[in-house]
Amino acid sequence: FQDSKFQEALSKINTIKEKVSRPFEKVVFVEGACYFNLNDFPKAITALELYVTTFPEGESFNPVRMALGRAYLANKEPEKGIEVLRKVAAEAPEFMAEAGVVIAEHLRKTDKADEALQILEKVLSGGVQNPAAIQAAMLSADILVAKGEVEKASEMMEKVRGVASGGENVAQMNNISLKLGD
Repeated sequence: FQDSKFQEALSKINTIKEKVSRPFEKVVFVEGACYFNLNDFPKAITALELYVTTFPEGESFNPVRMALGRAYLANKEPEKGIEVLRKVAAEAPEFMAEAGVVIAEHLRKTDKADEALQILEKVLSGGVQNPAAIQAAMLSADILVAKGEVEKASEMMEKVRGVASGGENVAQMNNISLKLGD
């Protein structure tokens, strides 16, 4: 799995599953992650749901729920995906920003920009202090540019400039700044 050899990992997982009579936390986690990374979302959902129901106290419970929400969205089951992600955001504050960004991205893609902005506003209420909040701010600025609200988008980008540095953030900031310029 660490080497991104997901088919090989799944083959070994199937061998393990044949030899045991009950599911094991790490095995179910890796199985779900492999299917997710292979974009086999129906199988990922099955494994991730098994993890959530079987290991509610598991060490990867919330990351698995995040993946489950994403898998539902990718599998064109947005109601289920958003429901799972909202639960994660409500029950695990450390995942609130990440879950909000995923939901907002989905809403934006489905032409619900105003709803996306409302969620991003909640995410950003604590400030731009972590990578997920930086993503939320840049997504918010991008949506605002598309809506023609250039002043608000510029203000959002100023908040990000003070915190974001390095690779992907800079490229994303430059892209939004070009849109602002246009």
